[in-house]
Amino acid sequence: MIKRFNDIRIARRSLLALTLGASAVPFAPLRAAAEGAVRVYIGTQGDAPATGWFDPASGRITLDPPPATIARPSWIVRPPHRPILYVASEVGGDGAQHGSVFALRTDPATGALTTLSQVDAGGGGTAHLSVDARSMTLFAANYGAGSIASFPILQDGSLGP
Repeated sequence: MIKRFNDIRIARRSLLALTLGASAVPFAPLRAAAEGAVRVYIGTQGDAPATGWFDPASGRITLDPPPATIARPSWIVRPPHRPILYVASEVGGDGAQHGSVFALRTDPATGALTTLSQVDAGGGGTAHLSVDARSMTLFAANYGAGSIASFPILQDGSLGP
């Protein structure tokens, strides 16, 4: 279905991706809420990442209760083919404290998250994460501090120093 917005044609899926931002991370479910639905995790500015089921047929997301408590979990990324999430805690944009990065194991069926590790991001306002799958390295960009940090991804998915 195509909708017109200011003479720009945008597909429903593209609009959803723009609305959620790049921080929505899909996972192939073990079981789904509806036929064809996939579990997604969504970064927020609150105190917990959001999780739920995205139904591509209807374009709707049905949210589940928050799976973990993390201050300002604004960016979420995952390495390919692993039930792991890396979540940026975007605190310290004012320079008062450093942000951090959480490594979390996911349960695709329930959405539950188990903390594997938490590392100091080396600066405040940790706002973006990127995984280099080839070197198994996670990069964190600290907006508040104007710095970056890199962390080795260990065999179990946790982050090294």
